[in-house]
Amino acid sequence: MPYIICQNIPGCLPEEDPVAVATHFEARETAAHYVEQITGGDDAYEEVYTDAQNVSELGGVFGPLPGGYIVEVQPRSVELLLDDLGEHELRGSIEDLIQRYNDSH
Repeated sequence: MPYIICQNIPGCLPEEDPVAVATHFEARETAAHYVEQITGGDDAYEEVYTDAQNVSELGGVFGPLPGGYIVEVQPRSVELLLDDLGEHELRGSIEDLIQRYNDSH
């Protein structure tokens, strides 16, 4: 199942450049990276970082972080990714679809 990950002020909107990834593992790694990037590795946010590393397959929201930021992980079906791109059928692999999604955002 693909996922999208946003780092923003609350509300994950497409114009805020979410990134798509192909696997749950990649979603966990990306979410934890965003938390670390936003907090600068501040020990006060270690629990949030750990929670992001362990995000469930259902997704999650992590924060608030400095500046009012949050990191949000959302499962996203192939069909919804296609809809986001205005496409109706999968051309190529899921990895190709994710690349097209990320290139368009």
